[in-house]
Amino acid sequence: MSTIARAIALLRHIANEGAGGARLVDLSRRAGLPHPTTRRLLKKLIEERMVLQSSATSRYRLGPLTYEMGLAATNYYGDLVEICRPHLMLLVSITQDNAFLLMRSGYEALCLDRAEGQFSIRTVVLRIGGRRPLGVGPAGLALLAEMPDEQINDFLLHQSSALADFRATEPAKLWRTIEETRRKGYASCSEWANSGLDGVGVALPARGAAQAAISIVGPRERLDAQRIEHVAPLVLEAAEKISADLSSTSWMG
Repeated sequence: MSTIARAIALLRHIANEGAGGARLVDLSRRAGLPHPTTRRLLKKLIEERMVLQSSATSRYRLGPLTYEMGLAATNYYGDLVEICRPHLMLLVSITQDNAFLLMRSGYEALCLDRAEGQFSIRTVVLRIGGRRPLGVGPAGLALLAEMPDEQINDFLLHQSSALADFRATEPAKLWRTIEETRRKGYASCSEWANSGLDGVGVALPARGAAQAAISIVGPRERLDAQRIEHVAPLVLEAAEKISADLSSTSWMG
C-alpha cells in the first residue's frame, strides 16, 4: 500500500469516528499499520491541516483543510442531497420509518442524508458522514449488488474483517442475498447481516455503475417480510423519480 493510500485510509477512519475523534491505537489497528508509521503519517496530516489532535484527549479528528475541500465539492454532491431530500421525507411520511441516502465510496457506503420517522433507531445510528462496509444495511447491499462479480469477490477478500464487525461473516449467504437483490430489484437484509434491523434498499438508476442508493430502515419486528413487500414498491418508485430529477444535473455527468 502506498503512502498516499495509507494516509487516505487514516482520514477515512478518523471521519468515521465523528466529532469525538479517534485514538492512535484504534487507527493503527483499523489501518493495519504499526504505531510508529501511523504516528508519522498523522504528524504529516496535521502539518497539512488535514487532521487536528486534541490537546485534552490526544484524539485525532478531521482538520480545517478537509472542510475547505468539502465545500469545493458541494455544488456537485449538493445536487444529489437537495433532490433526494423531498423524496426521503415523503417516504418517511408514508411509512413512519427511517429513510437514508448513501453514496458508494470505494468499498464503503457513506451516509449523505437521513430522515427520521416515528419509529426511530437511535441505538444503531448511521449519522450523516458515517460509513459502513458495502453490504451492511439495505442501501449498502443494493450498491454491492450493482457491482460486477469480480469486484464483489475482491471486496470479500479485502473487507472480511470489516464485515465481521457487523456480524456479517458468511460469503455464501451474501451471494444468495445478492442474487435475490438482483432478481427483485431491491435489497433487504433479513438473511444476511444480523443487526436486528431490516428494510428496503434501492440503487439509484444511473448511466454507468450505480453510485448512490436510498433505503427505508426500521426494527425487524416492524419491517417483517410482509411489510417489506408493501414498502418495496414505494422505494422503487422514489428511486425512479429521483433518477428523473437528477437527469439534468451535474450528478449525471
